[in-house]
Amino acid sequence: MGKDTLLDYINKKNEKLREEKFDVEKEKKEWLNELKILFEKIERFLSEIGTEKIEYEMNEINLNEEFFHSYQVQKMDLMISDVQVSIKPIARFVIGAAGRVDIIGPNATAKLVLVSEGAKEPEFKVDENIPNEAMETEKGPAKKRNWKIVSTKPKIHYVELNVDTFSDVLLEIIGV
Repeated sequence: MGKDTLLDYINKKNEKLREEKFDVEKEKKEWLNELKILFEKIERFLSEIGTEKIEYEMNEINLNEEFFHSYQVQKMDLMISDVQVSIKPIARFVIGAAGRVDIIGPNATAKLVLVSEGAKEPEFKVDENIPNEAMETEKGPAKKRNWKIVSTKPKIHYVELNVDTFSDVLLEIIGV
């Protein structure tokens, strides 16, 4: 025991902290990739519906977030007959999700959130009394995440994002 044990403990703790340090560039890269995956999915939906029925274009916008500061992302602008709808990233850092994108139309706005694959509704856990052993366990594999629609009727819950639910959202926000 003594000094050598203390120094060994400090060195191990510091090494672990360095490994777990928040990597802003890695987070931003993952976020931009999740957005790319979402827009590719929506493009597949649009091709199923018929690109001659709904036109779209991608445009760059600036977002500003605390950790990422100012950065550019893509947004998708749709033209459904004479109605414009925008699919716009809002933020990577949101409470209860790993990101949020809004679908904005003339009559409503729908929210998409990036959540754990099996999530059915928002889940918040607060535990201030975590034992040291639990804090020191290795992180498990990252949970797979999916984009889901936030529904507020009758209570907040998530709806799987597919071509039919996407079509329903479009109908709601354009006022049909």
